[in-house]
Amino acid sequence: MFATAGVSARDGGTVRVAGATLSVPPGAVVGNGRLIARVRRAGRVSSTRLGTRGATLAFAGPSVSFRIAGASLRRTAKLTLAVRRDALPHERKISSRGDVAWLVFHDQVRRRWRAVASRYDASSSTVTASVSHLSTWAPLTFDWQGIALRVRQAMSALGSGRAPQKICSTPSGLSVSDAGGRDPPVYGCVSDVSGNRLAVDVTSNRGSAMVLRPPDEAAAGTPSYAGFEEWFRSRDQVTQSLGGRYLAGGLTRCISRRPPTGLRSRSPPRRPRRPSRSTRR
Repeated sequence: MFATAGVSARDGGTVRVAGATLSVPPGAVVGNGRLIARVRRAGRVSSTRLGTRGATLAFAGPSVSFRIAGASLRRTAKLTLAVRRDALPHERKISSRGDVAWLVFHDQVRRRWRAVASRYDASSSTVTASVSHLSTWAPLTFDWQGIALRVRQAMSALGSGRAPQKICSTPSGLSVSDAGGRDPPVYGCVSDVSGNRLAVDVTSNRGSAMVLRPPDEAAAGTPSYAGFEEWFRSRDQVTQSLGGRYLAGGLTRCISRRPPTGLRSRSPPRRPRRPSRSTRR
């Protein structure tokens, strides 16, 4: 699909095709000629082809190639391209932002797409920029569908993650039961019973993190750090914001408390002594 329109130094010119509009103001060209616009197909583009790193990007509409025959552009022109609404996220707060989509042109020398300053208009679903040269232009945005898919896959992987199989050596006279059936979100093992102290190791049985809130009469021990994230989230300010201790997936923390009455003595009850022969009747 293509379109053509006349352009002159005195009157300027405008060409429209498939929702794309190139407006050349008077005095912006040298000579008289014709504006030619040709629509090209849309698709996905890797962020590496934009000279950046990050998530995969996607075209938000077809690319359009512009050129002038018989004249040359010496001042800026106004370029507006249509943006597909289905290429943007459904969340209104995001899809109405002026930077949710932007214009890029194809640099034939470096063979990559390059972005320019532009502005998205949610009311007309178009993105506009002042351009100083004519080439192949396209509206670009993030690959929102791909991002959502990767988030769902990541969350699924986290949900399927489990801690190593629990092997507890419970001290004599104690038993520990985990609520939550055969696959509880956390499980505990009694690790120490000495004097007035009962210690329980609590392990997260999920790949995702959770907040651990020990009983009021218990004290949480210091976890073993596993990188900067663990160190950062164990800070007092972060704990206060979370409302409890941060427990990463598979991480174990020890909580201790005074045992209830009757748990101080762990020796089994003595058997009654058998009467001696001299006392038998």
